[in-house]
Amino acid sequence: MSPISVLKIKNVESRQQKQNYGNSTSQPISLLAFLRAENCRLRNTIAQLEQDTMALRESLQLRESLQKG
Repeated sequence: MSPISVLKIKNVESRQQKQNYGNSTSQPISLLAFLRAENCRLRNTIAQLEQDTMALRESLQLRESLQKG
């Protein structure tokens, strides 16, 4: 089975539909749309983690310079 065949567009239940067990009025979304949304969410998470990492590094550098001085 090729990796592409796994990603064919299929209907999947949204998270809200899974939580409501079919009581939701929202429509199923395609797997591709779900993956795009998840990709966007993960990119935003990575960007936030990179900002946090930079802030921590700057704090450590400041702390080291204050300890030396």
